[in-house]
Amino acid sequence: MSLSVLLIQDDQSFCDVQALLRSKVSDISMVTKPVFDLNIDLSVFDLLVVKSNNSIVRLKQQRVEMIVWNDFSDLSEKIDVYLQLQRYLKQHPFTLNDWILKEVLHNSDSSIIYHAISFDKAAFADVAIKFFKYKPHNLTARKVSEFINTINNIPQKKLNNLVEIIEAGVTSSAFYLVMEYLSYGNLRQALNGCGNKLPLTHALSWFQEIVVALDAVHQKGLIHHDLKIDNILLRSDGSLALMDYGVSKRLLLDAGYISEGELHGSPHYVSPEQISGDSCTQQSDIYSLGVIFYELLVGRKPYFGSTAHELMMQQVMAPVPELPCELTSFQPLLNKMMAKSPRDRLCCAMDAIESLPMVA
Repeated sequence: MSLSVLLIQDDQSFCDVQALLRSKVSDISMVTKPVFDLNIDLSVFDLLVVKSNNSIVRLKQQRVEMIVWNDFSDLSEKIDVYLQLQRYLKQHPFTLNDWILKEVLHNSDSSIIYHAISFDKAAFADVAIKFFKYKPHNLTARKVSEFINTINNIPQKKLNNLVEIIEAGVTSSAFYLVMEYLSYGNLRQALNGCGNKLPLTHALSWFQEIVVALDAVHQKGLIHHDLKIDNILLRSDGSLALMDYGVSKRLLLDAGYISEGELHGSPHYVSPEQISGDSCTQQSDIYSLGVIFYELLVGRKPYFGSTAHELMMQQVMAPVPELPCELTSFQPLLNKMMAKSPRDRLCCAMDAIESLPMVA
């Protein structure tokens, strides 16, 4: 990777910064300035590295990739984040008007999620952009229009339990979603942080938030396909927000990028019928909801296996897991969510709340 850098700082540490940059990028050229000069043509530089000072306000008005640092100790990490981003963009080129990509939040076989910022849309200064690794040549204008209309019909601003989708569309190189950016981690990280053991009232409160979010998805005729702890994010007030809630799956199915019988969910949460090759339904999501319910109550997943195949065979053949004796009042509800046959499960997500036993 080659890199052209403009380095702006007014102290003697610029030599250390130069050495750090050279240690990370072999092909690099640098220009150092003590202060920002408005006459400098920033377009000739790939990156601007600046020590935080009074010139930052002016610099933020420039549309240029920029690393701002205060302490030398955090500069190395920020450079690594930038270089990782550039490696992903080299493999999967992607640009979107008005948004500047800042870092990679998540990468999978099918998509990359970026943290991005915009100087032009003050209401959404920070967003998460999900870039799908599928070429859009199979997408018709009608399918894209139907997809965007589906998103617009989801009352996201009225329902705090869904991650808001701000924008969706197709560029010449990618199908993408621009989403609300939440920086407080996901439910998996929250559980790990408390030793995977929640107070019962807290576990039930979070479970009910997840049920309400899933029901809103189902009410719009959508199916999540991949409901799991990792797809549930935290807000600043500790409430939950469901992301990746099936809005893209329908379009990808219609465009032929994925097939109806293809397995899309995590082996820990996937329903038996999906493993058998049947289509995913609302009852499939309810099975995954049951797995989450068990995990919130007990602090661990219901099934384990040394391989993905072994784990999935347990989803198909093993009995519904039994809750500890102090939680047996919740066993009937768990049985109705994790029943092996879809027809034996709850009819709808909200039935889970109505079936919760009273807790003293």
